[in-house]
Amino acid sequence: MALIDRFWPRQKPAPQPRISPRNIAVISATRNFEAAIADRLTASWKSPSQTANEEIAAGLETTRNRSRDLFKNNEYASKFGKLVVANVVGSNGFTLQSQVVEGAQADTLARDLIEAPSRNGHAAAPRSPGA
Repeated sequence: MALIDRFWPRQKPAPQPRISPRNIAVISATRNFEAAIADRLTASWKSPSQTANEEIAAGLETTRNRSRDLFKNNEYASKFGKLVVANVVGSNGFTLQSQVVEGAQADTLARDLIEAPSRNGHAAAPRSPGA
């Protein structure tokens, strides 16, 4: 080996460049966006460039009509629609319901003053404190 080393001296491996912590963070950050990779798993993934509102507007009429048809012809969807109307929307539509309390009792005067503008756009007379 000494004879070979004399004619072809062993070369020291080139020093590896030192990667700073900032560069490590940059490399790690670029590797976190795996959803941007186009491979066999993501090839059929639709990724539209429209906003959510634009997507909704484009298919609104069709979606609305299919929804109405589903509520008419499917008993589960019909029941769900009735539950939403009864428990979320209510018989008068969306209305403000104040939950002001003072101590342990409901503050009906404050509630009425807060809710008055939302009642069909007209201010109503406050309820009596005992009501």
